Amino acid sequence: MEQTKWDSLLFNEWTRLADLAKVLEPFKKQTKIMQQDSFVLSNVIPCIPELVLHLQDTSRSTGLPRACLDQLLIAIRSFTLLCITVDQKQD
Repeated sequence: MEQTKWDSLLFNEWTRLADLAKVLEPFKKQTKIMQQDSFVLSNVIPCIPELVLHLQDTSRSTGLPRACLDQLLIAIRSFTLLCITVDQKQD
């Protein structure tokens, strides 16, 4: 089987990858923040609106399918509900 070369991607595939990187960058940033030893679960909630707004803005400015961005929004909302449930159980 021939090994795939990175330069064998078409222009539109490179464009999609760049769009995907743009979408995921804030998630990378928040993940690094959440991995800190001093991080607590209650710090998650403030980052949720930022990520939701980012996805909404990104849906207008990238060529990524809306369905992909919608799935990320669903995941964020589900995670938010989980955080709220866990936080309420701790009280």
